[in-house]
Amino acid sequence: ASITYSLPNTMAAKEYILTAVAVGHNYDRIETNTTLTLEKHNTQVILQPQYLNRSKNAIIKAKIIDEEGNLVIGTTKVAIKLNNKTIAHTTASNGILNTTLDLSIYKQSYFDLTIVAGENNLYNSSKSTNALIIE
Repeated sequence: ASITYSLPNTMAAKEYILTAVAVGHNYDRIETNTTLTLEKHNTQVILQPQYLNRSKNAIIKAKIIDEEGNLVIGTTKVAIKLNNKTIAHTTASNGILNTTLDLSIYKQSYFDLTIVAGENNLYNSSKSTNALIIE
């Protein structure tokens, strides 16, 4: 016997016990178990160079995608770093990061901007670094 079934993409990466049961009029009931192991998906942060004004309401944008190029689902914790120093913690929703930062407090014009997407029960963590240029 076989069955085709698509697993929901929200199932957590862990081990599951699958049970198959067969029953018939002329046969005794039979049952078997097997283990299904779901692994976390790798992700990638897509971060373009950011050219932003020196303002209190500068918007940092990035995308977080899975191995197949699809936006990750759900909420992802994100750390934002300038020159390897964490300046903010926020979240991305369904793979989209749009967060407001106060860039008026920085004197210099060029930074290495790093976005770190945290690990959760579906996805591994990832990070990307690109330029932040404050005009």
